[in-house]
Amino acid sequence: MSINPIKPVQPEGTAAGLLAAADAGQPQWWQQLAQLGTPLIEPAGNSEVKMNYFWRDPTGTAQQSAIVRVYIDINGITDHHSRTPQSLQRLAGTDIWYWSTTVDARWRGSYSLIPIDASQLPPAFSADDNLASQQQREW
Repeated sequence: MSINPIKPVQPEGTAAGLLAAADAGQPQWWQQLAQLGTPLIEPAGNSEVKMNYFWRDPTGTAQQSAIVRVYIDINGITDHHSRTPQSLQRLAGTDIWYWSTTVDARWRGSYSLIPIDASQLPPAFSADDNLASQQQREW
């Protein structure tokens, strides 16, 4: 497989190893991740790569933070019109939020990470599709 990404491809399992590390979320862990670069890219077979996204909660762990969700909007990959947008997940007991997806190795695009607190969660959408669409636009 010949991959020529802008960022270097890390060995398969690098992200999983980082997330399982005893020092996950500690300053030295974040320094190591910064040196590797994000999103962290791993081979995924054929002409695909696994993109691993990370976000550091500046206020700490779930017990310390008001952040309840970190949405990710990736150009051409995630559906920003969805009523249930893609979200990162928090690594329990840490300030780490993460999510991975597989894309074509030639994909190039932009992404946004959108941390929100409970007051910014989507509403309970109506069963009526027209009303739900209106609720979504307002949200």
